[in-house]
Amino acid sequence: MTTDSTDGTQTLGDAIRLHQAGKLQDAAAIYHRLLAQHPGHFDALYFAGAIALQTGETARGNDLLQRAIAADPGNIKASLLLASGLRTQHRHAEALAILDSMLAVHPESAQGHLRRAHELQDLKRLDEALASYDRSLALDADNPDSHVDRSHCLQLLGRLSEAYAAYEWRKKLNTPLGIIAAAQPAWEGEPLEGKTLLLYAEQGLGDTIHYARYASVAEAAGARVILSVQAPLVELMRSVSPTIDVRPTTNYMQDFDFQAALMSLPHAFGTTAHTVPAHVPYLSATSDRVQPWADRLGKTGFKVGIVWQGSPNKIDAGRSFPLALFSALALIPGLRLISLQKGVGTEQLAACGFPVETLAGLDDGPQAFLDTAAVMQSLDLVITSDTAAAHLAGALARPTWIALKYLPESRWGAAGATTPWYPTARLFRQAAPGDWAGVFGEISDALRARPIS
Repeated sequence: MTTDSTDGTQTLGDAIRLHQAGKLQDAAAIYHRLLAQHPGHFDALYFAGAIALQTGETARGNDLLQRAIAADPGNIKASLLLASGLRTQHRHAEALAILDSMLAVHPESAQGHLRRAHELQDLKRLDEALASYDRSLALDADNPDSHVDRSHCLQLLGRLSEAYAAYEWRKKLNTPLGIIAAAQPAWEGEPLEGKTLLLYAEQGLGDTIHYARYASVAEAAGARVILSVQAPLVELMRSVSPTIDVRPTTNYMQDFDFQAALMSLPHAFGTTAHTVPAHVPYLSATSDRVQPWADRLGKTGFKVGIVWQGSPNKIDAGRSFPLALFSALALIPGLRLISLQKGVGTEQLAACGFPVETLAGLDDGPQAFLDTAAVMQSLDLVITSDTAAAHLAGALARPTWIALKYLPESRWGAAGATTPWYPTARLFRQAAPGDWAGVFGEISDALRARPIS
């Protein structure tokens, strides 16, 4: 049923044309008038559900799509869209059931297997997720999304060599990140002795800090290294090596032999879980910055720098937590909580109700990371969410406790209290999705078990 008229003049075709033109409310009105006459009309249910999801009416959209699937069991597009709606609500087991039902009818759907892998991964059923990624690639071998998403699963499983090889497929995505357009070839493991290698930041600030360690590895292999990074990190990155030419991303030299994204270096160097370049510290603040902060912080108490909020974007979803969770730590005798938070999240300080020291003058400008590094070098411990501060503290070899969501960013692996990337870091993981109270209970117990004075 595709052309039913609702009032003699408006049809499903009219609604679809309005829908395609972005007139969502007008299109939805026709879809719902059609449904009033024909409650099982698949197309009206599907498109009305799509509009509801698009406009943030997730529950309504999911209900309409459930009805669409009842009208056409196993329908691929309705099942995929419903799985997306359920995923938005973190209803992963239900999304998985929808996809399983669809794949029972259409086992050849590469997209269905890919989406199934996503849900299994979020449920931490990683071996099953990997099998679904492999099935998806068997059906669509050149899909870069499948390869990239599979790489994250492999990394969670600790299979780093395979993970970083698969991650190279990100360069085939429609919107590659940070790739520098230059005539010089990408470095793929050729001898570096006597060659100039341009390394460039590709993604977030934390990623740059994490993978900057490889600049020294490249230099040790004989390369003259130019390191091109985001402007806020330039001064800090000069501490990697006095002979590395550090430049902002807007000012890289044209005179080089090879280029490589920092996040391609683990693959180019054949990194495994046993060969991670884990020498720390590989970053430091200058003494002229460290000493004034050390004098200002003083020697009394057990000084704990805290960060609770990352940049409010899709990548940060589920990683941040409220400042209020530190309240139990504030009761520990002799412990001083010192805010390292900047920007979004600092507004929570005014109403937190327990003592948190703030550092007036902590640079939030071009030298922000240098200043934060200087403060961290004068602290006894850093406790942080999964944000750039975690990488900075780890790269400085500071005692660092990182609070992680149930399924963390893949570099942290799926289990364990340690990470090969930062030997001085300890990981505290949610036992269940959203269980920050459990994480902070463990952190509080761990602090109380160690000498504070």
